[in-house]
Amino acid sequence: MATPAAAQDVPPLRTFVIEKPAADPVVPENAGRALSAAPLLPPAFDRLQTSVGLGYVQGADWGAQWLAAGAYGGRQIALDTLFTHGREGTRLDRGTLTLADPDAGWRFDAGDVFSSLSGASRGARATWRGRGDRRPSLAWYGSRPGVTPRPSVVAYRDQIRFASQTLLDAEIASDRSALAATEWTFPHFAFAASWRDQRNPVRAIDRSLFAEVPVARGFAVGGSLVRSNVDGERGTWRSIFLRVPVSRWMRLTLERTFSESAGITQELSAVSANVAAGRLQMFHRQHWGETTIDLAGVPEAIERQQIQSMAAYNAGTRVQLTLQMATGWSPHGAAQHWEELQTSVRLTSHSTLQVVTAVPDFGNPERLRARFVQQLPRAFKVEAEFGRLSAFQSIPGELDRSRGRVMVSRTFDIATPPRGGRIDGRVVDHAGRPVAGARVLLGSYAGVSDADGRYTFLHVPRGVYELSLDTAFLPAAFAWDGRGQTLVVTPMSRATANLLVAPLNAVHGRVYVDRNGNKQFDLGEGVEGIVVLLDDRAVATSADGAYSFYNVWPGAHAVHLDPARLPATFQPAAGVERPITLGDNGPVTGVEFLLTMIGKPIQWRGIGGGGRE
Repeated sequence: MATPAAAQDVPPLRTFVIEKPAADPVVPENAGRALSAAPLLPPAFDRLQTSVGLGYVQGADWGAQWLAAGAYGGRQIALDTLFTHGREGTRLDRGTLTLADPDAGWRFDAGDVFSSLSGASRGARATWRGRGDRRPSLAWYGSRPGVTPRPSVVAYRDQIRFASQTLLDAEIASDRSALAATEWTFPHFAFAASWRDQRNPVRAIDRSLFAEVPVARGFAVGGSLVRSNVDGERGTWRSIFLRVPVSRWMRLTLERTFSESAGITQELSAVSANVAAGRLQMFHRQHWGETTIDLAGVPEAIERQQIQSMAAYNAGTRVQLTLQMATGWSPHGAAQHWEELQTSVRLTSHSTLQVVTAVPDFGNPERLRARFVQQLPRAFKVEAEFGRLSAFQSIPGELDRSRGRVMVSRTFDIATPPRGGRIDGRVVDHAGRPVAGARVLLGSYAGVSDADGRYTFLHVPRGVYELSLDTAFLPAAFAWDGRGQTLVVTPMSRATANLLVAPLNAVHGRVYVDRNGNKQFDLGEGVEGIVVLLDDRAVATSADGAYSFYNVWPGAHAVHLDPARLPATFQPAAGVERPITLGDNGPVTGVEFLLTMIGKPIQWRGIGGGGRE
């Protein structure tokens, strides 16, 4: 008798592991896991951090400072003030207050304010949101202590923007000073122009143009033109430049400048390099050229050169170093040098020291600036400062001098009322039944649905958010199709959005051979190892011929046998496919496949060349 060969060309079976859903779909199988991931809800309070300090200020008997930063009811607050008291009484040494409501679009500044028309002033300015993308403002500017006195003025400013471009930025003051500017930035072109007529403290009129055109691969060419008339003295500056990318961490800029002002004519060439390599940042600029001075009708030419360098190195979170250097010289004068080292050191986790010194004259008190901060228990802090402004900055009047200050302050973290939108809804299945324990995501925020399937997000800040479900924390008996919602949230938003999930269910069946011919399965008729397919999933029958598919989406499906993996001794008796429709009210059972045995004839072979079958 010949034994039939096994079907060795049939692909081997693969093992699939499919989790079975929990018995009770309302109580999620991963409830413990969902609870372990704490919800991340929008903050229930805004924060206003306030610091009040008292101490010694050089040139006065004592000083007091008040700092604040944070929000109250959705409105942003920033305050920085220093009062001093001495022989001249109590005075405001410096002070700036800013109140802003980004949702309503208004902002108020008071104290030391700055404008492109009036410069540094002491006054107040109110800005609000106009029609379209306009930003009008109304301001009062007065004299600031330490600068040249000038009359107080009232100014109106308006900004007109379109598609992130500034079409017009204009300001006019009550003393007939005026400013107009425009700025355009595109991927392949940048342009800016301005005109200013300032009446006080001296008459000054200036106009400027700037343009830059990227060429290719980081190359760019551009130029600028500036004309000014300050109290009758005219000046003109013209420059052209070329930016050259040397490598991914270095860029060169080549410049050529021509200027004329008050009988002085200059022609300068310059080259500058910017280097950014890891923790090291460097800048170097060198210019040279000829300056012609007209002395009583006799021009005299002077060759000039100047070098300016800056290097900054970040050694980590504890040490930061920045070195600035500048050198200028001419054949008719001694060379002038400026060197400055800025050092920031975190001495301990609660103390920081910042020192700015001349190089190599580290002990020069005229060039020394130092600041030490020591954090103390109970939110107290000690600050000590001494010094003047950087050698690369200048400010007229009495503020350009060294001063000392020692201040003890305490910080208060105040919880304030919040403001924001409200988003709520339910997580339900297709039959409207609630789904508990589902993790709901709103942007970076997260919440968990309760026993009624409800979720709520309060005090949601303004913005655009994606509402979705976290499939890693969805009850095992359900699945989500990935269809989220995009929500635009404002402080006045009150939106309800439901999320739908599909209850997963099961398909059960059997593969058997009807050996007794009664057209139904009986014990012992199951066939083991038969491959059954459902969509892209596969299982093999057990010893009694049973198979099951778990966590199946509701809808129409087709269950079928894999003919290529049927043993050679069996063949389908009634087709290899069974269409089914899986609902959300229970599993589908009784999906059976009937097989028949394939008989093999017995061959008898005779001895000596004869035989019979």
